[in-house]
Amino acid sequence: MHHLFSGLAARLKRKRWGWLISLFVFIVVSQAVAERFEFEEPQMGVPVRIVLHGDDPAAAERAAGAAFQRFKELNGIMSDYDSESEMSRLCSTSSEALERTGEAACIHVGDDLFAVLKESKRYSELSDGAFDITVAPVVRLWRRARRMHALPKPEQIVKAQELVGNEFWEIDEKTHSVR
Repeated sequence: MHHLFSGLAARLKRKRWGWLISLFVFIVVSQAVAERFEFEEPQMGVPVRIVLHGDDPAAAERAAGAAFQRFKELNGIMSDYDSESEMSRLCSTSSEALERTGEAACIHVGDDLFAVLKESKRYSELSDGAFDITVAPVVRLWRRARRMHALPKPEQIVKAQELVGNEFWEIDEKTHSVR
């Protein structure tokens, strides 16, 4: 740390108050050494660790608590394991409309889900479909296979894959909706 301030002090010596400014900067930086705070909670099925630096343990705890709360909110919106999540409701509503009418419904979604879907669409297009959030039919098939301890039949895999593709969904920025 001495080298950091010796160069600054040398440049400021030519100035009338350089030594005083150098001393002030050194004192401020010396006092700003922050304490490390670490918090960990399971979120979205994995352990999440938050590391903060500061001088107020209560503020660090509040900040970590707010971050963990945001994780919970986002999980409640986007979890495909939670049948009550906004994402799960979107998928089931779309599937029901498609089965009933043969046409996908246009469904309004909240800001967080819309932002994720919009970026997902963009990355899918940028990657020529390598990134594809429509894989749920295939994922469900393999989750079921894991639970049943039996591989899916080839025709089941083909049927699930026919439902996957970026071309099967669209977003409408004006109405914040998904079809």
